[in-house]
Amino acid sequence: MRKLCENIIHLHELGINQFIIGPATGLNYEHEDIAEYKRQLLALLDYYIERKKAKAHLRIGIFEKDDDSAPGSKRGIWGCGAGRGRVSVSASGEIQPCAKVQGLSELAGIPEFSLGNVLTGFTNLDARREFIAFRYNLRKACHNCGLKDACAGGCPAVNYQATGSIFLPDPSECRLTWAFHEVKREALTRLEAEGLA
Repeated sequence: MRKLCENIIHLHELGINQFIIGPATGLNYEHEDIAEYKRQLLALLDYYIERKKAKAHLRIGIFEKDDDSAPGSKRGIWGCGAGRGRVSVSASGEIQPCAKVQGLSELAGIPEFSLGNVLTGFTNLDARREFIAFRYNLRKACHNCGLKDACAGGCPAVNYQATGSIFLPDPSECRLTWAFHEVKREALTRLEAEGLA
C-alpha cells in the first residue's frame, strides 16, 4: 500500500491509462493502514490533476464522477449481487450466494446460507431470500451512519467473517468506506475547482 501512488505512476508511464483502485476486502486494516491508503490516493490525485491539465489520457475511477458513488445512490439498499444475480458452485456441487461466501470454508461456505446443490436444486429458499431482499431494516448498525445512503453495508461474506452476521458490517470495512468517500469528495472538489470535472 505504501507504494500505491508510485506504482500507478510507473504503470501509467509504461502506457497503461485506466485504473480501478480498491483495497482487498476481508483484511483487518489498522488506522495507520487506512491513513496511508488515503495519503497514497491524495498523492495520486495530485499526479492525476497534473496529467489531466496536460491533456494526458488517464482514467482513475475513484477520481471520476459515477452513478454508483453518487450521494444517495445506495439509499435503502443492502448488499451486492450475491445470491441475486450470481451464485457460486463448489467442486462438490454446493451452491452458495457468491465465491467469497463459498471460500469461507473448504467445501460448504457458510452452511446456513447454502442455497442447495446442483443435484437437488435450490432447496434453501429462505437463505436465498436473505440475499435477494434489500433488507435495509436489518442493517440497524448502519442507520445512524453518515454514509448510510452511499454504502450498501459491505460484503456479506466479509461481514460474516468479522462479525458473525451478514448484516453487521466489518468495522475495518467501514473505516475503508469512509476513507474512500473522503478521497472521492476531495477529488471531485479539486477537479471542479480546476475545471477538470
